[in-house]
Amino acid sequence: MVTMVTVGYGDVLPITPIEKTLCVILMLVSCGIFAYSMNTIGHILENFNQEELLISKKMHTINTYMSNKNVSKRMQYSIREYLDYYWREASERD
Repeated sequence: MVTMVTVGYGDVLPITPIEKTLCVILMLVSCGIFAYSMNTIGHILENFNQEELLISKKMHTINTYMSNKNVSKRMQYSIREYLDYYWREASERD
């Protein structure tokens, strides 16, 4: 904990009981803020991955449908490009 909250290794010391208490409280608060920040970053990455997975599943469904309906390769490419753009823009707006 001392390393994480950069209190140091003895070059600056809390001397009085009030300073020691304040230092402990600040260390605990700092650890809580650090944990909250890491958790928030994790949720952002998780949501990003979920959006990618959802787009991938939708794209697979569309590809299967177009293959079954014998849509030309050029048209399939155009549709995939448009839908990929549309879904990514929609997810950024949300």
